[in-house]
Amino acid sequence: MHRNDRRRDIDDVQTVRLSGRITSGRGQVKKHISRNTTVVRDALGEDVVEGSLNILLSRPVMFADETAIRLHFAEGRPRLEWQGKMGDVDVWVHRWPAAPLHIVELLSTVHLRNRFGLSNGDRVHVEVRRCDLAPLPPLGLLTWVLFWLGRKRWEYDNDAYCARIQTRWSERFGATQLGTDQRFGDLLRAAANVLRRKLFGVRL
Repeated sequence: MHRNDRRRDIDDVQTVRLSGRITSGRGQVKKHISRNTTVVRDALGEDVVEGSLNILLSRPVMFADETAIRLHFAEGRPRLEWQGKMGDVDVWVHRWPAAPLHIVELLSTVHLRNRFGLSNGDRVHVEVRRCDLAPLPPLGLLTWVLFWLGRKRWEYDNDAYCARIQTRWSERFGATQLGTDQRFGDLLRAAANVLRRKLFGVRL
């Protein structure tokens, strides 16, 4: 194992506890890590287990894009990592840019399921740095409620639903880690300005 020189002691900063339940995933992270071990080691400062612990959070959470460490894999957009802690084990909170806001996947130097004796459905808690969290825009929260409340597992189980919802709605309205699509957000603000001027003579 390589010594990690990229971590700050999470016990020395303000943290927030996130809760959720363990679920099975698609095995995509295992595949990407196995193909990009050098990229992961260089970015995180340590070797991690090939695979992730998938968690369905009890509430939607937006992380701060500007504090993320990026893993530049050959496949697709960069993956995003933030520091975290599960019990006494340091972890990396992993997301892909279009991840729904109720999903995180944990990377670690140890096999977390074995370390804690975890099974699907078990409730777990993860400590993250408060500075790594971002405000969740009201529009993003509303979109998440409309399309993901009661359907949290569908990201892993229902490809057809995810293909439609992610591209057409979640990414546009800020219900993924990407936030609101910039062009669509600009369009919404322009429309709001026109409406406000028509009604009140005031520009937003």
